Amino acid sequence: MSLFVLLPLMGAADHSSFGTNTMREISIYLNDRKLDLKTMPIVRSGVVYVPMIELAAELRFYYQRFNGEAAVLYKNNLFVKVLKDSDTAYVNGAEVPLAGPVFEEENRLYLPISLIASALDFERRWDPATGDFRMVSGDAGYKFAFFKDSFYKKIFVDAYGVNISVPIHWDKINSERQSYGFIDSFEQFSVEVVAERQAPGVTLEDWQALRFESVQKAGTVLIGEIGVDTMTSTRIDSHSLEYSVRQGPETLQHIDYLFLQGNIGYSLLFSYNSYIDPAYAKNIIKNVAESFQVDMLTIRESEEHYVEYRNFFEYGITLEHELYSNQLAFNTQRFEGTLANPDGVTQFLITVSKGTDRLEFIVPVKDGKFSTRIYLPFGLGKHNILIETLDKNGFIFEAKRDLNFEPRINYHRDNVMQFSLINTSGDKIRYLVPTARIPADHEQITSVSNLLTYKELTQYGKARALYLWIMENIELDGAMAPFSRNALEVFEQEIGTEEEIGLLYASFLRAIGIPAKITTGEGAAQQHLWVEVFINGEWRVMDIGHEFSTPSQGLPLKYFWLDRETFYADYENIKSLNE
Repeated sequence: MSLFVLLPLMGAADHSSFGTNTMREISIYLNDRKLDLKTMPIVRSGVVYVPMIELAAELRFYYQRFNGEAAVLYKNNLFVKVLKDSDTAYVNGAEVPLAGPVFEEENRLYLPISLIASALDFERRWDPATGDFRMVSGDAGYKFAFFKDSFYKKIFVDAYGVNISVPIHWDKINSERQSYGFIDSFEQFSVEVVAERQAPGVTLEDWQALRFESVQKAGTVLIGEIGVDTMTSTRIDSHSLEYSVRQGPETLQHIDYLFLQGNIGYSLLFSYNSYIDPAYAKNIIKNVAESFQVDMLTIRESEEHYVEYRNFFEYGITLEHELYSNQLAFNTQRFEGTLANPDGVTQFLITVSKGTDRLEFIVPVKDGKFSTRIYLPFGLGKHNILIETLDKNGFIFEAKRDLNFEPRINYHRDNVMQFSLINTSGDKIRYLVPTARIPADHEQITSVSNLLTYKELTQYGKARALYLWIMENIELDGAMAPFSRNALEVFEQEIGTEEEIGLLYASFLRAIGIPAKITTGEGAAQQHLWVEVFINGEWRVMDIGHEFSTPSQGLPLKYFWLDRETFYADYENIKSLNE
């Protein structure tokens, strides 16, 4: 009987770890706010665990569980993945050891709260005597930024799920209202964050009109007119109001920045008195307003990001190498792995972008395996990568999506992964990169191009030798659609249209390290495509497709090594294709 009595008490002690058999309430705090967890946290071996799904709701994380084993949290460019029964988690793709393994009770996954505190850069304090675990987004938790000549710190306005960066010396002014700033005997400068749910269909202009009306009805003494600005230059579209009010003997200047995300209207209401220099104040206001960010489901291109989408888990993808956000690479990055459940997936589409530049690659998936290199063609710095599934035969020639590519957390049915890589090489390899239609890295292409040019000592000679070989060995096809074949198929079938022959020539050139690009323009008769080659520090036109249409079809060459400026005079709307 003693054994049966002691076993439950030992189990309770294991859960509480307070050194007694009495269960004590465990409370989790974020700054001064106690998290409203419906299921009480658990302590095991001195480690505080919380139910993952309830923590996500309280901290406004996106949460999803996959296949009963893996679960993810996402917020503010922070992607956390945990695995049931594992003592390793992944933060933005990088491995992180846990204080204790993730476990499941009553269909809930429990994870160490210290993981989230650490990932969010919060200071953490655990007091076993009281049962309080506190996460503090104070000085230890701030993420700092440097704007011009001042330091700013990131403030997480947990009540509204947003964050802003404010001058480092600003503090919270009012505990009941979300206001930050400083007040002394002379100067007063602050910002108050407001969020209000809007009716369906409300526009940013409607939200501005509502705020305008509330200022008029507030009962304050307005000085002059309310200025309305619809052209404020913030990262997220915004409008603003500007007005002055009388407050006792003082005049307060108000600038109200307004944002609309989904059906929530956000306001950053700035106030400063006459002791603050207006130019100085407006510079700070602009910096703070441009830092505004809605935490939930937001990715900023300027910050790190790593996301594994639903398809990553449903296809059972396992990478054969380490991959994490802002990983350093030198022009290329290995991308290799397996799909446990391919479900008919035969290709991935990889989009690489940097600013307004973008390039797309198609990666074959065969027998549930893929192996390729991700090229970083836009020189030194951050490249953003999006991996998607692609329907069979879904080759890309003209971009299907918005050219202003920007990382995003939309769960599009084709999305697989999204992450950033930092290229440490300053070499711009944009027009040396193999693509779906220009497979410059294929064994046959590289072998033939090297064989045909090994005796040539100059790049000019190599380009000419390849040009002549194509003229002598490839037949012109004037019947088929322009892009039915890629360069490898033109080589293997020994036939191609003018456009397809251009792809083969570009493939040969890239295979031996000569930059080549495909360019189009509108001529007098029709749209035309040609190849441009970078040799001896300049771009030259090699219109090999037109060479086939000349009566001689041989020497002397008519469309080889043409001056680009002269050639361009006969065309309009000239652009380089995304190949």
